[in-house]
Amino acid sequence: MEKATVSTFVVLGMHRSGTSALSRSINILGPRTSDALLQANSFNTSGYWEPRSIVKFNNEVLAEFNRHWADPKPLAKTWTESRAFADRASAAQDLLDQEFGGFESIVFKDPRFSCLLPLWHDAIMARSAEPVYLISCRNPLEVAGSLAFRDDLSLEHGLELWLSYMLDAERNTRGQHRIVVHYEDLLSDWRGALEEVCQHVSLPNLAELDADKAQAIDAFLAPEDRHHILSKTDIDADDRVPDIVKRAYDLFLRFTDPQAQGAFEELEAEWMAYWQAKSPGDDGSAYVDEMPQAKVAKSKELEAEGRIDEALALVKEAVAALDNRSEFHFRLGSLYEVSGDLESALTPLRRALEMDDQLLKHHMALARVLRKLGDREQELIVLKAALPLHPDHGLLNHLYGACLEHARQLDEAVVALRRALELDAQPVRFHLVLARVLRKQGARAEEAEALKAALVVHPDHPQLQSRLKECLG
Repeated sequence: MEKATVSTFVVLGMHRSGTSALSRSINILGPRTSDALLQANSFNTSGYWEPRSIVKFNNEVLAEFNRHWADPKPLAKTWTESRAFADRASAAQDLLDQEFGGFESIVFKDPRFSCLLPLWHDAIMARSAEPVYLISCRNPLEVAGSLAFRDDLSLEHGLELWLSYMLDAERNTRGQHRIVVHYEDLLSDWRGALEEVCQHVSLPNLAELDADKAQAIDAFLAPEDRHHILSKTDIDADDRVPDIVKRAYDLFLRFTDPQAQGAFEELEAEWMAYWQAKSPGDDGSAYVDEMPQAKVAKSKELEAEGRIDEALALVKEAVAALDNRSEFHFRLGSLYEVSGDLESALTPLRRALEMDDQLLKHHMALARVLRKLGDREQELIVLKAALPLHPDHGLLNHLYGACLEHARQLDEAVVALRRALELDAQPVRFHLVLARVLRKQGARAEEAEALKAALVVHPDHPQLQSRLKECLG
C-alpha cells in the first residue's frame, strides 16, 4: 500500500493514557518535536513530551470557556461560534508557526487537544499537509487508578474524565486520518502497535528501521512504568464502572469496525444528555472545586486579597490530600513566609526541595527564609547545592558570593561575585557588593576598576560615583 505524504502528527487522548510514550516513539522515528517541552517529574520520569507553550495556551483557552483539564463536563455546543474562539484560533496558528514553522515533519501532543481540536483545526491544516491524528487509548480503570494516585481523584471522577476525553477525541477527528494506538500494545509490542501508523504515513518501514532508532524506542518504552495493570475482563466485572464507560472502551477496542461509528454517536448523545441534567448551563462542574489543585489555585486569589489565613487553610487541605506534590509543599512554605511564620515555612520548603531539587525557586525560597532567620550557615549550604544545577544563573551566583562574604571567605566570594556580573551586569547591587568585598581584601585598585566598569553600565548612578570618588581619593 502506498504511503500518504504527511508531515503533521497530532497525539491526543486522555491524560495518563500513554500519550507521552506514543509521542516520543513517533519523534524517535523521525518527526521533530518542540525544543521547549514540559519538564519530567516523578509522575512521568521519561518526560511528558508536550510543548510548554501549547500546554499553557490550551489551559488558558479552557479557563476562558469555564473549564479545567480535570473537568469532565463537555464544552458548550456553541463554544465554536464565539468571538473568543475565533481570536484563539488565530493565535493558535501563530503559536504553531513559532514552534514548528521551519520543520517539515513534526509531532506534538497535548491530551487537551481531545476537546480543543476544533480551535486548532485551521492552524494544523495551514501546514499544507494531511494531518494524522493518533488517539492513545488505555484501559479506563488503569487511567482512573493513575489519576487517583497523582491527583487524588475519585474513581467516578477519573472514569468520567476518561469518557469525556475519549469521546471528544473520537468526535473531533471524524472524517480525518486517524489511528487508535492502545497503550498496552505499545508497551508489549511497539512494532506491532505502530505497524498501521508506519504503513499509512511518511515514516520509515519498520522492517527497514535503523537499528539505533529501534534500540532508542526499546530503551524508552519501559513496561515497568505501567503501574496499574488491568484487563477488559476486570472492567466488565467491576460494578463501579458505569455501563457507558464499558461500552465506550469496547468501541475503542474495535475502532475500525464499521458499526462502531453509529454507536459512538449514540454514546455521545447519551453523554451530553447526562451533563445537561447533571449540570445545566455553561459553567464548569463541581468536580474541579474539590480538587487539591483547585484549592492551591484558589489560595493565590485569597493571598492577593490579603486573606492569608484562609489561603493557608486551603493549601494545608491540598497537602493533606496529595502529600506527593512538591508544588503544594512549596506553596505552603511560601504562604508561611508571607504570614511571617518563618519557622513553619522551613519544613514544607525543605520537603519541596527534597522532592524536586531541579527547580531553582525551591533552592532560592529556602535560602531566603534561612537568611531572614539569620541562619547564614545553612543558607550557604543551600546555595552551594544549587550552583551545580544552575551554574549560569546570575542572581544565584551573587547570593552565593554575598553569603561567602558573610562567612569571611572573601577569595571565594570574589570569584562568585565576578561570575554573577559576567552573567548579568545590570543590577547595581552586583557591582556594589563586589566592590565592597574587594575593599575588605584591601584591593583598592581592583575595587576602583570594578566601580569604573559599573559606571559604564550606569553612568549617572550617584552611589557608584560617590564610591569611586572615595576609592580614588
